[in-house]
Amino acid sequence: MVGSHEVPCAHGCHRASEQRRSDPYPGPTFFVPGTQEPALVRGFGAVYTDVDTEHTAFEYFAADGTSLGSYAVPLSDRGLSFLGVAFAEPIVARVRIEYGTEALGGDNGTDTDVAVMDDFIFGEPRAIEG
Repeated sequence: MVGSHEVPCAHGCHRASEQRRSDPYPGPTFFVPGTQEPALVRGFGAVYTDVDTEHTAFEYFAADGTSLGSYAVPLSDRGLSFLGVAFAEPIVARVRIEYGTEALGGDNGTDTDVAVMDDFIFGEPRAIEG
């Protein structure tokens, strides 16, 4: 679902996991495990590190492309944040992820926000009925 690799943390920020960190990613589309059959989940969440501005958010989508809502990640300069939304039923087919203001690397100065994610959580993917 997501490609990742280790990236140095130049700002003195903390990591939820030393194993890997994710590059900016447009967001997951869910499938029945072991297949290419589209699926739905009840929700999706992730831990972020160093969210400095209000540019980092998730937008959840139904199978027909309808937006289920957009939610901002709590700010935590040089700290950890968590954003996760759970729905009563499996209705999430895709999540769009907005990361800060800049991609990892390059100019990561004080005027930019380079938020990264780790430790993803989501409900078990269920086949879309009908």
